[in-house]
Amino acid sequence: MERIQSVLVVEDDEDVADLIETVLQRHPYEVQLASNAVSAKLALQSNVPDLMVLDLNLPDSQGFELLSEIRQTSDTPVIVCSGMPDQHQGALRSLELGADDFVGKPFDAAELEARVEAVLRRVRSRQSPQVRRSPADQLVCGALRVDPVRRRVTCADLDLTLTLTEYAIVLALTSRPGEIVSHDELAHLVWGSPVPRRDKALSSHIRSLRAKLGSLVTISAVPGFGYRLSP
Repeated sequence: MERIQSVLVVEDDEDVADLIETVLQRHPYEVQLASNAVSAKLALQSNVPDLMVLDLNLPDSQGFELLSEIRQTSDTPVIVCSGMPDQHQGALRSLELGADDFVGKPFDAAELEARVEAVLRRVRSRQSPQVRRSPADQLVCGALRVDPVRRRVTCADLDLTLTLTEYAIVLALTSRPGEIVSHDELAHLVWGSPVPRRDKALSSHIRSLRAKLGSLVTISAVPGFGYRLSP
């Protein structure tokens, strides 16, 4: 029997927390609520969730600080769900600190539900038994090497620490080096469904990946089409 996945919702607004809980309970998820950073950290220590949905404006801490602290000790996927005057910069900062996704407030319930399911689907895939393969099954593009069996990514023989979303993007692009992967196709591979072109999530993840990959591997944007990975 498949284990029920757990989601920790860190949100100090009771109405918003109740709404998120209602949305997530449409699925067989175990939902836990925390209203501040202290209770969130205690929850992480006592029962590590499969996913955290994090608000940035907490009464006892800035969400960015909590996200940075979490990333130093835990690889639990995090979706930031927050309302900020500059949503684009909020998303960029969140992804730079290791968030797997960003959903701005006010949010569409169906979109949040889809984003949560996409991340948890990757968690399930990571936890499922893998078929043994030979080293020849590794994906290579210049100095970049992806081992789908061990879920290990290296660049110039140095291990890269990627979020689940970043790993999904790299895997998709490295599977077709030199080819253009369309925006819709890449979004579908990562989130399970296309995202609107005005949505900055994909471009924000690409920007974060470029910083981690350095100059040895290039992710090029092809205006009007998508992205291409090349040495």
